[in-house]
Amino acid sequence: MTRAMEREERALQFVYEHRVNAKNYAQYETQLRPMFEDEAAYRRFVDDNFTKMDSIRWEQFFAPGQHVDAFHHPRFSQQTPHVHNFYELKYQLQGSGTVVVGEDAVWLRESDFCLIAPHMPHLSEIFDMSSDMINIVIVPEFLPLIFPRLSREPELLERIHMSAAPGHVPLPFTHIPTHNDPEIRARVEEIYRVCREEEAPSPMERLCAEAALEQIFLRLLRSGMNDESSALASAPNQSRQAKRMMDYLQAHLSDASFSGFAEYFHYSESYASRFFKNCTGQTFSAVLRALRLKRAAELLAASDLSVDEIMRQVGYSGRTNFYNSFRRCYGSTPSDFRRARSKMS
Repeated sequence: MTRAMEREERALQFVYEHRVNAKNYAQYETQLRPMFEDEAAYRRFVDDNFTKMDSIRWEQFFAPGQHVDAFHHPRFSQQTPHVHNFYELKYQLQGSGTVVVGEDAVWLRESDFCLIAPHMPHLSEIFDMSSDMINIVIVPEFLPLIFPRLSREPELLERIHMSAAPGHVPLPFTHIPTHNDPEIRARVEEIYRVCREEEAPSPMERLCAEAALEQIFLRLLRSGMNDESSALASAPNQSRQAKRMMDYLQAHLSDASFSGFAEYFHYSESYASRFFKNCTGQTFSAVLRALRLKRAAELLAASDLSVDEIMRQVGYSGRTNFYNSFRRCYGSTPSDFRRARSKMS
């Protein structure tokens, strides 16, 4: 690790420990600035982590009188980091996906939640047709209305890492496994139905969606949501290493190999295999294949590159292998997938 990387690592650890975000980072300039060799390095750090990204305000996002919304996470579009001033609760309805918050990454397995605090830079990705993620977004200012029971006990809101109190700075993110709890899944699907399947939800329907959301958190609290085992934010080193692993794979889609991966991270191959499976729940080859096929789907939908050129860019050397893998993942050939996406747009 170079000296500059060590300095940035210290700065990132400070950001995590003090819950620095896009809204409050200016308050910590006197502590952060001396961690860098020069002003240019510090400005790059600030731009990369706090200012160079799309910012969304709840006043622009929500309809009047709406405090909660839900929608499926988009597929086949390349995601970029963004920030907003409301909470986002991601639920992995099927399959798996990743959530990157700042310099940390979490691999979500089916039925996992990830709660992201306001003003935290983040992006999320799902990799195949069999995976599905639902995003539930929540206005902080209306937490007492959304969670009337929880709000009567402020420490309960703090246990779910949420608060409407002025000056409260929540954890950047919290990873919450639900272990395929059928009641929680039913409540998530109810919230989605009200928010997306009703043409114009009535005030009563909106109240029902908010009540379902409070029921989810009450159930999580009863099952011990605040345990260290359920809050991955309490273990930043593993999530930060997961982010580095994902960055490595994204940068080496065309030539990644397991031996090269292990060598890059200075792991033995046996340790690399165990660590990767522990972080993601999947094997190296399965994740690499999913990333390659997702990138191929993005390029088919958004570029004029030939199928053969896309195949080479994402690391496939044989047309038969690429076509068979793509069909298993997306249910169609690359050419048919492109035609279908072209008609949709």
